[in-house]
Amino acid sequence: MRWPSGFRAERGADLRRVRLEYAGAQAVRVVEEGRALEVEVGEGVLREKGLHCAQELAEGELKPVGCRFTDVRPLGWERWA
Repeated sequence: MRWPSGFRAERGADLRRVRLEYAGAQAVRVVEEGRALEVEVGEGVLREKGLHCAQELAEGELKPVGCRFTDVRPLGWERWA
């Protein structure tokens, strides 16, 4: 099953500050050179894959731009960012 999620930012926003948090994960790893995350849970490993980013042009068209997952860090017992 796939649950897509998305974010929309205002022009000039610092997207380096976007954070995802995983509660109940035993470990989270950046894989595939930042194109995916592996989230280790008791039942197995979930893979967050298919990260897409785009910039909206004045005409309303979307222009693809490069993006990637960069790092992970523990926040506490079974919590990761």
